[in-house]
Amino acid sequence: MVLMLQKAALQILILLCCTFAAAPQTSGSGHSAVKGGQITRTATPSPFDAEAKSIADQYWDGVFTICGKSYYYAKAAELAGPKGMDLWRGRIYQIDGGVRRDPPAAKTLSPADKANGIQWDGTADARFSGIIREANVQRADGSGRYDFHALGDWGGWIDVEHLYSGLRLDLTRQNGSWSWSYSGEWILFKMSCEVITRNPLRSQGAVPGEQVFLPPPAPPELKGVEVHPRR
Repeated sequence: MVLMLQKAALQILILLCCTFAAAPQTSGSGHSAVKGGQITRTATPSPFDAEAKSIADQYWDGVFTICGKSYYYAKAAELAGPKGMDLWRGRIYQIDGGVRRDPPAAKTLSPADKANGIQWDGTADARFSGIIREANVQRADGSGRYDFHALGDWGGWIDVEHLYSGLRLDLTRQNGSWSWSYSGEWILFKMSCEVITRNPLRSQGAVPGEQVFLPPPAPPELKGVEVHPRR
């Protein structure tokens, strides 16, 4: 009887040792998981991910307008014009489908990045789906207002992948403050839904002085943290 109990105790001890040896080991640098007999670790989320998302959401809110079932936004650039004349030309876009905001994606920081005080660096994308069309607009006056008139009617519908698949915002947190920049050469504008519903894109253009665009997006804000456009 005693011998049988000793053998049972020995079997239990061997089972416990094997179970402990097979368990994945973890460290304070992330979560561990076993895949294919190997231990892999997923990156620990950055404490600044939420700040990056807040900035990106505020920025996209200041760009896109939803009217009916469509998304609208506009972009424009200043051109060389006659003396005393502000000459701007741009395009209005209508997206019949959707605009998906991807969570900001952080790049891996190098030792040099960290030495330079960079705490977060990455991008935030707004991706389009469905179909898109565009119309050309222009402003030529000395008012300094964002009043544009149409140069023609809407162009034909195009699958988004054949024109623009989306927009990208670059974000960096360095030495406690954030900077952002739109990854494009044009300035983005938010459109007025009220004007869109009045159909300003007729062949003779919008009513003179009618505000087709709203001002550029207001700079995003974070409580207690500086946020500014990238210089």
